[in-house]
Amino acid sequence: MKKYFPYIMCIVLGYLEFRIIWCIQVPNAITIVNETLSVLSGNPFWRAYQNRLMSGFIIQQISTVFSITDIRAYQVVGLFMCSISNIAAYHAFKKSLHNVMYFIVAFIFLQSGREFYAWDYFDLLFFTLLALGISQRKSIFYFTVLFFAAIFNRESALFIPLWLVIDGSFGTTNWKKILFGICLILCGVFIVTFLREHLFIASHMERIGVDESHQFFGNHFCLTDNILSLSHDKIFYDFDFMKYIVAGFIFWIVLRTWKDATIQHYKIVVFIISLIASNVCFALINETRVWFTLIPICLMYYTFEGETAEQEL
Repeated sequence: MKKYFPYIMCIVLGYLEFRIIWCIQVPNAITIVNETLSVLSGNPFWRAYQNRLMSGFIIQQISTVFSITDIRAYQVVGLFMCSISNIAAYHAFKKSLHNVMYFIVAFIFLQSGREFYAWDYFDLLFFTLLALGISQRKSIFYFTVLFFAAIFNRESALFIPLWLVIDGSFGTTNWKKILFGICLILCGVFIVTFLREHLFIASHMERIGVDESHQFFGNHFCLTDNILSLSHDKIFYDFDFMKYIVAGFIFWIVLRTWKDATIQHYKIVVFIISLIASNVCFALINETRVWFTLIPICLMYYTFEGETAEQEL
């Protein structure tokens, strides 16, 4: 029984975690579920959402098979994702329930009351599994399987092969990882572009229509808006104090571990910078949900143990 206790706790904490998140999201429940399912009919709000098929498909299947409402199916998926993410976090962060608690608190703390779609739950799980793969130095096969599962959830899956490129480029150069990562990135770009081009019909918002302004690139380029947000001190305007806490937390993690840093730590820092740069360029930085993917990566950086940089070199 003792060996199962951490897993039982992860599930119990996942239930409590989801209940808190759901209390925050109740006012947006109908909008969230409808938007998640709209990709299946080719009518999401933006063209950039069209490739995010996995969560909507799973919710639709659960709703059909068990004859429950779409909102109830969304709750089932959210609860399951929270519990599984916690179990993945337990294995990724030195099998410590304390670290799982930090993981949960950070996830709840970044909830702002804005729409939190089903694909965001899956995103957190996939990036936690990515952190697990990095911390346990999993094989290329592991990252490949993870990538092909995640690419049908959200285009953020492209960061999985990016890790392979970064991992193969520092320390001892591993051309197999680098070339394999590049090939997966190109494959992912093709899949995302193909789904958006062939499945998107028109936005359910009449003013957006066929979303011509994003027809070529698909993703939104938000760098200008984010610079304006920074210049007007509107970053994280949902919680004015949050920018200081988030920045201070990341700085503290790096400062606390830098003196004992390994080559792997340096790689992870490059990866974190890549995630931040992507958010600054292609997401609105004052929407706190775009920062969820940093939670497992930053915690994995903090808990990662290995040989020192000098020993590895």
